[in-house]
Amino acid sequence: MSFSIVCFPNSPIKITAGLTLISIANHELYWQLCTGLEGGDGAVTLGQDGRIVDVNKAVLFVGDIGAQLDVNKLYQKNIVKAIKNYADNRALEQFYKINSELNQILENIILENNLPFYFQTEFNIVDLINEKKIKIETLTNSSGFGKIEDVVNVAGEFSEQRLIVFTNIHLLLSLDQIDYLHNLAKTMNLCLISLNLAQNPVLTNQGSSYEIFIDGDFVQFGID
Repeated sequence: MSFSIVCFPNSPIKITAGLTLISIANHELYWQLCTGLEGGDGAVTLGQDGRIVDVNKAVLFVGDIGAQLDVNKLYQKNIVKAIKNYADNRALEQFYKINSELNQILENIILENNLPFYFQTEFNIVDLINEKKIKIETLTNSSGFGKIEDVVNVAGEFSEQRLIVFTNIHLLLSLDQIDYLHNLAKTMNLCLISLNLAQNPVLTNQGSSYEIFIDGDFVQFGID
């Protein structure tokens, strides 16, 4: 799996499995990439495996891990889908029975008290699963490194196909931690990037992580 990011006036940025650091000295370009990948405002064209894709569907924008980060919120739809896929006929019958019993109780309350209410009686397994507020087991680690590692591990469990975007992780992680996350994502075939607002390249030594640096004059430096 691979991606390419095009944002004028720079050349396409190629993204492969692992963690790619895109360090940018130009504030305007940094803003264009962030807003383009987060909301798909047209400033960024995204390619996936050689074809143009919708940014809103092909990008998981996590952003600043220093802010409130809820892995469950990022993957709520995947949780429901997984439970639904693993529910066999017996489980579905039990869900249906529980829903019918609840409908009967509510109907009796409304009729006996002459209440001007009505409710949905149709069986909807997605609604029932959401009602239980199922959560993903994570490390519950409050450190910046732990938060990113949680996201990467959960993404791997769900075989994530989207481009996962963080911002400025270099401010919270050591170079060893950056290299570790690069190798972890690579083994899971995940494509991660961190958009960094930085006046100089983040990787000051030769590591296994891949970094592209774009200076204040839009000149792009990288390793092929």
